[in-house]
Amino acid sequence: MPTYSAISRILTLLRVLADNHSDRDIESLAEFFGTSEKTIRRDIAELRSHGVVIHETSETNNRKIYRIDKSSLPPLKFNFDEALTLFLGASSLPAYHATSFEEASRSALSKLRMFLGESESKYLDKVLPRIHSPKNFSVPGLDRSVVDELMVAVDDERAIFIEYASAKSTEPLTYDIYPYGMVEHKGSLYVVGHSCHHGTIRTWKVDRILSAELTLFPFQRPENFNVAEYCSTAFGVVAGDDEYVVKVRFTGSAVRYVTDRKYHPTQTHELRTDGSAIVSFELSSLMEIQSWILSFGSAAEVVAPFELRQRVENEVRQLQSIYYNANNEPTPSSVRGQK
Repeated sequence: MPTYSAISRILTLLRVLADNHSDRDIESLAEFFGTSEKTIRRDIAELRSHGVVIHETSETNNRKIYRIDKSSLPPLKFNFDEALTLFLGASSLPAYHATSFEEASRSALSKLRMFLGESESKYLDKVLPRIHSPKNFSVPGLDRSVVDELMVAVDDERAIFIEYASAKSTEPLTYDIYPYGMVEHKGSLYVVGHSCHHGTIRTWKVDRILSAELTLFPFQRPENFNVAEYCSTAFGVVAGDDEYVVKVRFTGSAVRYVTDRKYHPTQTHELRTDGSAIVSFELSSLMEIQSWILSFGSAAEVVAPFELRQRVENEVRQLQSIYYNANNEPTPSSVRGQK
């Protein structure tokens, strides 16, 4: 029997109740979803509160059947530019591969396509190939069972036991975590939560989770915790407990490249008379911004904090040891294979 999170359960419940060939009462629905009758009644009440018309008919033995009358649903109307925007937005779907969101989104887009006129459909086929959104998604596919377990744990506030292939460890690590929420970043999914081992909030990349086992142990998410606010102090998704004011001096073509973009909500810049620019960020972790700075090579110099400058200097020294020897000459390994 599949495991359903609160979100995927409600999405599936909508499809089941709208299926004219599927007559469901509370008892059979609870059995279908592997949950309590009380939960199903609460889900139906929630859908009704949002305007979904769910009919209730009594049969023999006071058995009540619940069904959505498709004709009672108000028709949705889209302008063509609205429909085009929805299709373009589908480029972010790979981040939610193997989740109920991907299935629901693709189903919705397929239905929307059916209602387009012939000329609109032809124009869509013409314009979509001309607009590309890189997906940055190199993983063939997430483990559906892992994603489902995580979503249930997040929605139901239940602890989960994971086996994790850390980038810094040669052997898988195990963690008991209280998952607070899921985050999409650059085409990948992450789970943010409390690590019982570390006693702090940590971030785990979902495609590195080898297995996940949902427990019956409940936890209480901090009342003031908000995933978006938590990630706002990170350069990407990895936040910390410290406070840093990062200042980086950019030169050459990197000045225009960096100042024309907003990489972080706290980003500010100061243009200098020599053509350089000092770009500043307020962050809680230095992990992700370090690799970003190094990607600019000699066009980026860390001004502050000193800790980050030391980290970058150490990385540069290691690079130099790979490519050059003590006499600043190319090492044999760097020219191997050249003719």
